[in-house]
Amino acid sequence: MATTSETLLPDALTGLSNLTGALTDVDEGTDSPDGNFLIAGVAGTDTSATFGFPAPTVSTQIEGTQTFRVYARKDATGGGAPDVTAIVQQDGATVATVITNAGFTVETGEVFTGTVDAASFTDLTGANVTLIVNGLSAGGGPNQRTVEPGAAQWEATLTLKRIIFYT
Repeated sequence: MATTSETLLPDALTGLSNLTGALTDVDEGTDSPDGNFLIAGVAGTDTSATFGFPAPTVSTQIEGTQTFRVYARKDATGGGAPDVTAIVQQDGATVATVITNAGFTVETGEVFTGTVDAASFTDLTGANVTLIVNGLSAGGGPNQRTVEPGAAQWEATLTLKRIIFYT
């Protein structure tokens, strides 16, 4: 069977912890972020956001490597070096931690990438997939920093179903 890929952008934003903002701030994907971010409420405190994704639109099932990307920044320049962790879930159950304690090398915005094999999912249609992005604060006193997400996307690898028409 042939494979293809589809870029899926968030269609839901829930579970905000120490972050404010709207889906429109983070729904454009990591390939062309618009410069908007969810904003940390309390500087230097851990953050969390849950991105919901639509199921792939092609009549297929997910297969092989599934790639998740997050675009994020530190909440201020200088100071501590916070980490990003991202967890893929399906139907509320953890599939895999795809990004673990990734630190920043660029303060103004950086793309973090993680992968998981489709075999780890319970529903290969790709329905009900979420990505939880956690920002782990670092530093002390006035130099404490945390993470502000700006975009997320899922690069779904798919198997094309072969449809045969008889005439």
